[in-house]
Amino acid sequence: MPDICTNPLLKGRNKRVYIIDQHLGLPIPSSGLIHEVLMNGNALDTSGNGNDGVVTLATLETGKDGAPNTAYEFTGGTLSRIVYGDPVELRDIPGNDFTFSIWVNDYLTNSTDYRTVWSSWTSGNAGMLVRTYGSAAETDRRAAFYVYYTTSFCIVESSNFPIINGQFNHYLVTFNATTKNAQIYINGTEISYTSQTAGVGTLKSDSGVSKRHGALTESISSQTLDGKLSLHRIYDRILTSEEIAILANE
Repeated sequence: MPDICTNPLLKGRNKRVYIIDQHLGLPIPSSGLIHEVLMNGNALDTSGNGNDGVVTLATLETGKDGAPNTAYEFTGGTLSRIVYGDPVELRDIPGNDFTFSIWVNDYLTNSTDYRTVWSSWTSGNAGMLVRTYGSAAETDRRAAFYVYYTTSFCIVESSNFPIINGQFNHYLVTFNATTKNAQIYINGTEISYTSQTAGVGTLKSDSGVSKRHGALTESISSQTLDGKLSLHRIYDRILTSEEIAILANE
């Protein structure tokens, strides 16, 4: 696990804890950080914005480095989720450049259904989605990202990439609000795509919609995540390649 500064001056509910990456020896990027839920014993937002999560049917489990209570496990089909409400910091995120970062342990099953990592989607096709999908084969894992616009939506879907069953992988999306298109990085490397289509039209607002991990909505039990999540962050800017590498080696 990362080394955490114990300086009492840095402690406090609304102050970020200074974290040093254990592999590269560089600090985790903090500039532009608007949401940070480390899932280290709780679903509190440590970005300073205080947009904590409400956990339903998800449980704390072993994280990527083997430490207990450093990831949340979601059981697909049960609407296990973490819900963050509709705070202004998380509303209409694709209206500006941003970076979405999270560690995912996607359990390999025979289902080819989409599994929701992050959603602000509504039945009116507004909001944004981060998903994973594929078959039970370790060589058949894909990542997907969507943002909805009035004319046509941004759809970015990866080609297959190999994973090891039971292992965490780092998922990162960068989004350019000018081009209305995104790039996906797995474990620090941009992957190839089966689709990388820019959005057209005006962004369809997700105002009034709860933002959430693990479930497409708070009432639809399909497309739920079967796996674990940890170390979630959203930035209001596109991270540099060096910063992406830091997060992928956290």
